[in-house]
Amino acid sequence: MRQRLGLARCLIHDPKVLILDEPASGLDPRARIEIQEVLKELGRMGKTILISSHILSELRNLCNKIAIIDRGALIYGGTIQEALNRARTARRLEIRLVDRSELGCDMLSKRPEIRGARLEDGRLVVELQEGVEDFSFVADALVHAGLRILTIKEEEILLEDAFLVLTDNESEPVSQVK
Repeated sequence: MRQRLGLARCLIHDPKVLILDEPASGLDPRARIEIQEVLKELGRMGKTILISSHILSELRNLCNKIAIIDRGALIYGGTIQEALNRARTARRLEIRLVDRSELGCDMLSKRPEIRGARLEDGRLVVELQEGVEDFSFVADALVHAGLRILTIKEEEILLEDAFLVLTDNESEPVSQVK
């Protein structure tokens, strides 16, 4: 209730800019969802909302741009998608087959478009060569080999992954924050 009251107090004067520090901190799941919906609606109304938070998964749903500060230095400033692209070391696919996963692994690992293939926890993990964007050939090859596919999905890069990559000690700061 304090979080809600604090947000309501901020909105009384109809500000153009809101600065929020951990707006979902200490809230139960339902209250977090409600606060997120309120913040999204405020964004649609044209409000600029600056959020400081360590809950990166929630920021992905709320923000269109992020800034990452590490040890007083601005390490990254830009869109979430650009940060995720920087964190991606390779495109990976997770594939679940009905059976004969070993055959699928062996077959795919021989393809020139594939950097590597391995079995991991009952699923086939395929890493594509750099520059390979269209991976429809994977499904075609598996089906032509008589293998039955349950799912194929591209491995998702999380904002937490981007944070770890961008804040490693070798990253060049964008600027110094004072």
